[in-house]
Amino acid sequence: MYNQDPLLTTNPRDILIFFLFFLCFSVIFLAKRKEDLYTGLLSSLKRREDDAERKLFEISVLQEISDRISYSLDIQKIAEIIIDSVRELFEYSSASYLVKTQKSLALRLHANDRVGPAYISEVKKRMLASFYEVADPQAHNFPIDERITGLMVDQASGLLPKTFFNVPLVIFGKVLGVLTIAAVSESTYDEEDMIILYRIAKRATRAVENLQIVLAEEKGKIETAVESLTDGVVMVSSDMLLTVVNPAAKRLLGLDPQKELSIIEVYEALRGKADLREILKETVKVKKIEISEILKDDKYLQLYASPVKRGEETIGAVLLIHDITKDKEIQKMREDFTHMMVHELRAPLTVIHGMSDTLIKRQQQLDLEMAKKMYDQINQSSYSMLGVVSNLLNIAKMEAGKFELLKKLSSISDFIKKEVEFFKVKADEKKISLNINLPKDDLKVSFDEEKLSLVLNNLISNAIKFTDTGSVEVGVYAEGDFVKVYVRDSGIGIAKSDQSKLFSKFEQIKTAASSKGTGLGLVVAKGVVEAHGGSIWVESEVGKGARFVFTLPLN
Repeated sequence: MYNQDPLLTTNPRDILIFFLFFLCFSVIFLAKRKEDLYTGLLSSLKRREDDAERKLFEISVLQEISDRISYSLDIQKIAEIIIDSVRELFEYSSASYLVKTQKSLALRLHANDRVGPAYISEVKKRMLASFYEVADPQAHNFPIDERITGLMVDQASGLLPKTFFNVPLVIFGKVLGVLTIAAVSESTYDEEDMIILYRIAKRATRAVENLQIVLAEEKGKIETAVESLTDGVVMVSSDMLLTVVNPAAKRLLGLDPQKELSIIEVYEALRGKADLREILKETVKVKKIEISEILKDDKYLQLYASPVKRGEETIGAVLLIHDITKDKEIQKMREDFTHMMVHELRAPLTVIHGMSDTLIKRQQQLDLEMAKKMYDQINQSSYSMLGVVSNLLNIAKMEAGKFELLKKLSSISDFIKKEVEFFKVKADEKKISLNINLPKDDLKVSFDEEKLSLVLNNLISNAIKFTDTGSVEVGVYAEGDFVKVYVRDSGIGIAKSDQSKLFSKFEQIKTAASSKGTGLGLVVAKGVVEAHGGSIWVESEVGKGARFVFTLPLN
């Protein structure tokens, strides 16, 4: 006997039913599993879609906050913008901020639900506790400027905040305020909500930090520019507090450059000369004031006051102090120059007019010799006038850039010999020797002979004029890429303090000998030499004569 497999003994109909049942169960199980997977997938997709939508909305809110903040440095305004914007991101009973201003703590609570005094008091208490914990200890003494906006307060409501979170407003590591979101229901917010508000606050404060860095850099540039100005700058606020006084202002007003000044000390600096207090007060009233001239110690000062505006608001006044001492000196030089020119031209004109008038009226009574003397005087006077006018014209051409040279390669030694020969008679008349010192090898230089004769003639003429005894020597030698031509005399010499005046159109050395002449010859000489690419200078001491030197480039 052996045991048969039960499956072989089972009715085939039962087996078929079993398999059909198993197949139906499998289909149902797979369908259910598919439905669960599909539902899970839809749920996941929906979560991702919600997250993406929330992220996009968060980005749009961040962008809106950035646009609205723009270039504001007002932390209270920034907190206002954030509170107004986050209502689109969260459901809340209240959104609040607490911000430290210059004189108070600004607290604003925007109610989205009808909450009561108890709710507001609790939010306020928690915000202050959070802020005092991390803020400047001095903030405890600040008064609180409180403002409630949004839905009307329900005096009968006893609701208290059950969900509550803070985000600090931190700029350069310093807590300047706190944002608070609160709700009367429990578990309203999760960690993601707090992170979003933190990101918003961080972005806003970072924008302020970046702007402050830029403004600090620009302020530094402006302060450096003001510090380096040669004009004095004094600036006051609208309530007459001194905000800026640069080194030039301290120097021009005679104030201590190292001392921190008050506005009173600035007023006192010009006491009796200008009422700065009244000037700045009037200027703040949008009135420009100019004082053309004040004599302070040995300086002539010009004052110009103007209001400082921010938009339409006048926020202070600025006083510019300009030193016009040099301008006054130049004006006097011009007047002296004009007076000198009139004198130099009138003297020969007087001679010409007088001699010619005599010749016309008394020609029958004058003998030939007397008439010849008068003609000579007329000739000398006209020659003197022509020299003055020629010098003026040459200077005018130089200043206008129209002074032209016709250079050619010539012997500088031959040129010097010819010019010196012309002055032999004049030197003999004064009984002084006129010598030449020339090199053995001839030097060829490219120069305009006619223009350069103006230079050498003037130097030799002056040397003879200012030398009573001794000698005058004219020489030339090569040195490097230049030839040096010099005229040396044993005359009265020139003081060091006067040497810088020699080549100035508006200045003339005051000596008995120099009183006869304009001094323009040396101005012309300087222009001619520099036009040739050379330079001219003097070496002298009082009582030891003078040595004038000019250079010309060698070819």
